[in-house]
Amino acid sequence: MAAAGAGCSAGAGGGGDGGGGGPSSSSGGYSRDITISLVVSEGGKAGLIRVQDNGRGMSPKELGDWAVMNLSMEDRGLLPNTSQRITEAAGGGRYLSGDLSFFGVGSKNAAFFMGSSVKLATRQAGSGSVHELAIAGAELERRYKCGESVYEEDLVHRQPGDSATLTQQ
Repeated sequence: MAAAGAGCSAGAGGGGDGGGGGPSSSSGGYSRDITISLVVSEGGKAGLIRVQDNGRGMSPKELGDWAVMNLSMEDRGLLPNTSQRITEAAGGGRYLSGDLSFFGVGSKNAAFFMGSSVKLATRQAGSGSVHELAIAGAELERRYKCGESVYEEDLVHRQPGDSATLTQQ
């Protein structure tokens, strides 16, 4: 992967590979199948860690939500708003305190600890399209330093079996 420059012009992205989703059922109708592969280029200067599974996959919206750091359950519409939670907590409601976790933080932190970019390809069960998102850590840092919108990336949509985007650097 080419690193983004320190300036505020468009930087480089790319590299990495993610797993794709296949048929699955949250009721346990399928057994889990997870494969982790280490792929090293000739000379050992570049490589990737590929994780493939037969999970349920993500929709384009879920993939976009995954890409945003610190997106709370409330932000994703899975919890009532903060004022409602505070009211319910005071009166013995369901929510004890603020957000305990944020969606996707652990996976992105782990990925950027191991490499400089992440490419996630996913196909939601029953969907005819594969959705891909590539994130380069250096580009995120450049955007942040330049005061630009950090988490704006284009999703790539392709047909299953079309691997053209998986080999681009």
